[in-house]
Amino acid sequence: MTSGPEPARGVAGPDSGPASSLRAAGTLTSAGRRGLVGGALGAFLLFSIWPQAGLRVQDSGDCLLFLPLGEGEPLELSWRHSVDGILVRDRFTSRGGVLTLTASHQPFFAAGLGGIQGRGRIVGTAGHGLAILDMDEPIASLPLRVGTLEVAHSLRHRGQIHDLSRDYAHRRIELSVVNGPRLWSWLTCPRRLPTGSAS
Repeated sequence: MTSGPEPARGVAGPDSGPASSLRAAGTLTSAGRRGLVGGALGAFLLFSIWPQAGLRVQDSGDCLLFLPLGEGEPLELSWRHSVDGILVRDRFTSRGGVLTLTASHQPFFAAGLGGIQGRGRIVGTAGHGLAILDMDEPIASLPLRVGTLEVAHSLRHRGQIHDLSRDYAHRRIELSVVNGPRLWSWLTCPRRLPTGSAS
């Protein structure tokens, strides 16, 4: 008695073999790429809305400059006295989200400068200069009339110098510490390059 042909063994069907493996791999790769893109986008959005504290320099509400400033991080505002021409270096930091004056350095006390009873302590520094330390004076908002290039108002931050007199001479600006989403600072404040490295 004869029987029909036995089904072939070991013969690849239309959905098997190298081509099928490549298609499956391509499908997995495409899905993996979509996952990576989605994960990267989610991370970017989370990073964008995460709060960031910093010094906001503004003029009539318009942001001119934003410098990230962590809790206790130093910041320096330097300028030359309009009469004696001495260099004054005022040191600030952020404490509890508030701009705080911590110290002031100068070669000597020129007109309008000097210590005030109960406001820090006066010490001598190297080079026979004077400093008022431990001032710890919170300042919600510091108004500043920016001087000319001779006055040389500038901010020193993270080893870089930001020349205020070059960009904003004769303008009345305000300095304050703010805390908001990173995206907010990116969109509302221009990105300005520092003018040099602080010594």
